[in-house]
Amino acid sequence: MAKKIQFGNAVLCEYVAQGANNKHVLVNVFSGDVVVSKFPADLQFGVYIELHNAKNSLSNEGSVEIRVGGNTVVKGQITLAAVNTSAGVIAIPSIVVHLESDTTIEVILLATGYGRAVALSKKVYLGKMPGEPPT
Repeated sequence: MAKKIQFGNAVLCEYVAQGANNKHVLVNVFSGDVVVSKFPADLQFGVYIELHNAKNSLSNEGSVEIRVGGNTVVKGQITLAAVNTSAGVIAIPSIVVHLESDTTIEVILLATGYGRAVALSKKVYLGKMPGEPPT
């Protein structure tokens, strides 16, 4: 049986920035599903994921994959060789995806010898935006 990738918080927001003193700034966090006011829509988002026991729980390399509607839109390698602590962070500052209809955004973590881990899954659908005037 494959080992599990251990991760903590996984956050979808509009933008992730490097902050001071090894901290991160998460701008406009999506607290639930993602609601858009119309389709088609260009959705900008960033991803922040905390890895637990990163130094010991993963091999030195793995990958992160972002899927929209089951289709891979971003896939990148991650290297943990520089991690000197028990915690690690995957921060994807910002990407933009074009959406035509209701869908799902998933962030998948993969590493040799480990099972596939869905770090984050959010539904995206058409709806009334908070603060939007009635029609």
